[in-house]
Amino acid sequence: MTGGKKESRKKHEMGSFSRTFKYRLPLLCSLLLVLHVQLHSSSQPPDAQPLFAFALPASDGFFSGDYEKALDDIVADTALTDTGIKFFKQGVAHYQLKHYPEALFCFRYAAEKNTALEGVAYEQIGDIARTQGHTENAVHAYRAALSSDIPARYARHLREKLFDILKADSSLASQVSWFTEAKELAEISQEDWLPEFLDTLISTEQMGLADSILDECLSGSHTANECKVYNVVMDHALAESLFTTEQLFRLSEIAADCRKYDEGSDWLHHALDRENFGESVEKKRYLLHRAMLNYRLENYSNAIRWFGKYEKSFGLTPEVVLTVARTYRALRKMTKSAIWYDKHVEMYPSHRMSVEILWYRAWQKEDAGNYKASMTRFSRIWRSRPRSRMADDSYFRTGLCAFKGEMFDSALEHFEAFPRKYSSSSLLEASRYWHARSLVALEKKEEAAEVLKDLAITAPWDYYAHRARELLRQLGDTTTVFAPESTESITGTRAWLASISDPAEFKKEDSAKWTCGVTLALCGRTEIAEYFLESFEYGRSRDLSLQYDLAMLYELGGNPALAFRVGRRFAWRLPSENRRELPMPLWGVLFPFPYRETIVENAARYGVDPALVTSVIRQESIFDHHIVSPVGAVGLMQIMPYTGEDIAGRLKDTTFTEKRLYDAEVNIRYGTYYLRQLLDQFDDNIACALAGYNGGPHNAKRWHARNKNLDFDLYVESIGYTETRNYVKKVLGNYWTYDTIGEYLNYPGS
Repeated sequence: MTGGKKESRKKHEMGSFSRTFKYRLPLLCSLLLVLHVQLHSSSQPPDAQPLFAFALPASDGFFSGDYEKALDDIVADTALTDTGIKFFKQGVAHYQLKHYPEALFCFRYAAEKNTALEGVAYEQIGDIARTQGHTENAVHAYRAALSSDIPARYARHLREKLFDILKADSSLASQVSWFTEAKELAEISQEDWLPEFLDTLISTEQMGLADSILDECLSGSHTANECKVYNVVMDHALAESLFTTEQLFRLSEIAADCRKYDEGSDWLHHALDRENFGESVEKKRYLLHRAMLNYRLENYSNAIRWFGKYEKSFGLTPEVVLTVARTYRALRKMTKSAIWYDKHVEMYPSHRMSVEILWYRAWQKEDAGNYKASMTRFSRIWRSRPRSRMADDSYFRTGLCAFKGEMFDSALEHFEAFPRKYSSSSLLEASRYWHARSLVALEKKEEAAEVLKDLAITAPWDYYAHRARELLRQLGDTTTVFAPESTESITGTRAWLASISDPAEFKKEDSAKWTCGVTLALCGRTEIAEYFLESFEYGRSRDLSLQYDLAMLYELGGNPALAFRVGRRFAWRLPSENRRELPMPLWGVLFPFPYRETIVENAARYGVDPALVTSVIRQESIFDHHIVSPVGAVGLMQIMPYTGEDIAGRLKDTTFTEKRLYDAEVNIRYGTYYLRQLLDQFDDNIACALAGYNGGPHNAKRWHARNKNLDFDLYVESIGYTETRNYVKKVLGNYWTYDTIGEYLNYPGS
């Protein structure tokens, strides 16, 4: 199996440019912001706030937490002539040092001298007042901030702070004039505050109001945070006698929705024990819930029995037919499973799941090595449902099955036609690569080389671009290597971006937002800066030099998630004809290496390549340590809480709680340890370990057993879940790219 050898790739791809690429980000980031203003100065209205005033040198004291140094640097900065900005920065430093009188003076002065900073200065004044327990002063400050000219999302942020005050001290409702306004805020944000508010009411034994709120929650009218509401009920161990029969049944449904199936069963039996159950809960709803709950509990025989009762009384639905098919599959009764899958397609031909069933049935034939039958089934999808979301994938797999069955002429026909039929498909690069492989199989190596060369430069960071360069080397090509533009200059990078994009003019109304956003970012307040800068990010997407500035600014402000959110868009905004000559600083934006010390430390501890750890983080969380997936995976390496608990036990970490998974250091340590376990389990087969990371080790083991004798490309294409297959390709593409650019950017392990 080929495709994962780091040493050979370095040897062939590093090219002639082998100097270590180094630059000091803070100094040059300040410089690039000044240059950005200079490049746009011709379009700036004469009476607008000078855009360069905030950009002259930022103190790294804000980012290192040395606020005394930050104060000294601000005072010594003679180039910063805008006194409003200067005092605002001093106010932030004083606030962090708990010099509250000095901070208040600075923020008041900043609000007076620079209208762009008025709103954020008043917010800081309000924060100080809350810290000191002066709640009414905080209210007045936040309302003053709201009266200034601020973006809508920032206004909501301030309103939520006001409502937090009301939640903490309901007596204010009768003392301040904004009670009516606060009640309106409750309508805006009650999905967010309701669980917390309910918890407070129960804790303070305000059971009358708690009952009213809980009744509203269990009525189904507030479902966005039903799992949080459910957790409040469980945390307080509320007795089942406090609930009506309907509420007990609703708690069972919510528990199941929150994947707490055993608890769902308990609540259901509490409800069933009530004499009035039959009058309180609709029979149709009960039978379906009980059948689905048994399926989720893996009581498959019981599930079949209850689905049968539902069908006898109420007939079939798409959900019931599909789940019965899956239940029989779980029981390994494949003939019955197939009957029910076919029934779904026959009864509900236009249902979205019918296409997926057809795809799954075709995949079964492919997985069994019956390639002609699988081609027939995949063809049925793209022929009969050409507009379905799986048409392009089905067409691609028709060609791939032809290749697997050594029907290379047919494979070539499909892959050659793919770009014409599905020009916007995410599988374009895949089809081009397999087009080339089909040509190689037919001994048309020169034609294959032309396809591969084009693929290697169109999206040089892509999985298939790396595979294309590998295949070219096998064909004897020594010229198509990774050869980035050698400039180390951020100035040159910005100029290059400006030359291939459409710089937008700055207008007078832009000045205040830009000034405020950048000032906040340079003080380390990127989460608030985003409210002011997002209009530049989304409204000026064609101005690539501005987008580059934003990415670098967020990086400088210590927010790698925001930096990468902006930076990753370069991957599809850059014209394809320019991607082969990307300046190296731009590669650092596309493939950053945040959390460096933590990654390096844990990679060394567990014997994992730090580039591989970073590649997983890039794909799993886009470097956002707060992120939570729809199924509950947490943090940078997207660790499920039960997995985290298991890892903590293995590492003898007695301090583990689910909240600790949001801590970058804990999450990276656990994730790297888990990655090491998978690599050990699969004999350092990276592709298989990654498949296990995403799709589960048991599935990866099954896929590996079936496909271990395939060549690398077919091995990856034969991973059983589409999501996992795409995940493995993306992480490998990340990994090979980090490996390739690492020495240029002085990345660890390079």
